Amino acid sequence: MKSRRLLPCGALFKTPVIAILLLCLGFTGIAQKNKTIIKTNLPGLAIKNYNVQVERLLKKKLSLSLGLRVMPETTIPFKDKIYKKFGDNDPDLKKTFDVLKLGNIALTPEMRIYFGKHGAGRGFYLSLFYRYANFKTNNLSLEVDTGGVAKDHVTLGGNLRTHTGGLMFGAQWKLGKSVVLDWWIIGVHAGSSDGNFTGTTRHTMNAAEQKDAKAALEKLDIPFTHKTVAVNSNSATLSLKGPWAGVRAGVALGIRL
Repeated sequence: MKSRRLLPCGALFKTPVIAILLLCLGFTGIAQKNKTIIKTNLPGLAIKNYNVQVERLLKKKLSLSLGLRVMPETTIPFKDKIYKKFGDNDPDLKKTFDVLKLGNIALTPEMRIYFGKHGAGRGFYLSLFYRYANFKTNNLSLEVDTGGVAKDHVTLGGNLRTHTGGLMFGAQWKLGKSVVLDWWIIGVHAGSSDGNFTGTTRHTMNAAEQKDAKAALEKLDIPFTHKTVAVNSNSATLSLKGPWAGVRAGVALGIRL
């Protein structure tokens, strides 16, 4: 009898469709008496953030939900428009925008307190949430002055992980018998981040060039963040550790089951 190989959980979550289906099946399996709402944040889809949130209505004015957001590794959304507005006709920046790739995955458990007379699932609410996010970057090219006539570049790639907690104010309405509109009016979250990025240079650097490259990377202006830089003849490593904050908003459309 042939043995079957089982995919690790990490491999499953690299496939957005599988991850979203698993999340939906996990919650709908306990759905009873029209108490489960499956939603997606519509503006997120426009920037390639594929997402689903499953909300479970509890007694009185409380609900619990779990959200999953996946952005497959891709080029910057609307990169041409961003460059046109902020690029200042810089050809090096244009090249960076063309090759830079970003991706992320985020998991957001949440508890909501509803204030309206209709109870959980309708009206204005206050949300308390935690978010874990993992941001991936590839082909990030940084110019490094190594002291020579021509400047070298370090092409970096790596991951930045964040853990944050926050509050969000929103409102949710029924649109007919089964359709739900959820307006995430405004939310803020803050916490910590840590990341590791590695890169390669175009040529083998001597000791003096390594020293210059390390100094250039250490000069990167990242507020409130501790940086650790290591450079050898052909590569560089950049480690980051510091605070993280963000804003949360959106408009989600869902179905009540």
